[in-house]
Amino acid sequence: MKKHSYVFFASFLVCILALLTSVSSVQAERYLRITINNYSNEDVAIAVARKNGYNASDHETKGWYACGARKSVTVNAFIYNEEDNYYYFAVQRHRGVIASGNRFSGWIIHGKPFTSRGDKKLSGGTRVGFKPLKHDKGRVIINIGKR
Repeated sequence: MKKHSYVFFASFLVCILALLTSVSSVQAERYLRITINNYSNEDVAIAVARKNGYNASDHETKGWYACGARKSVTVNAFIYNEEDNYYYFAVQRHRGVIASGNRFSGWIIHGKPFTSRGDKKLSGGTRVGFKPLKHDKGRVIINIGKR
């Protein structure tokens, strides 16, 4: 009888350790933290993109992250993976597009929140070019306008 209780206790401990390991791995996920410093006199909206470094079809775009004139805001955009590449696209109401690029293109919807995964066309969306983001261990700073 004692042998069975040791086996039960050992099994119980293994289950608890497995549960704790899975909970700690979920908590360990880090996000790409983007700080937008808007030094201009006009609000800005930023869309961001993530592209897997190994699988070109594994990418996503999302937006909009708004930042008021002469304000700063920090957002958690994506779960951070150092192997991924990150990009952004920025607009202002009166000036239009203020940051774009040609290294990555993805789907956005002007004026509405959106998330796009893969290369699926967004209904009512537009394909745009995104500008590369330089990140340092999951942190990014985007400066808009002059200080």
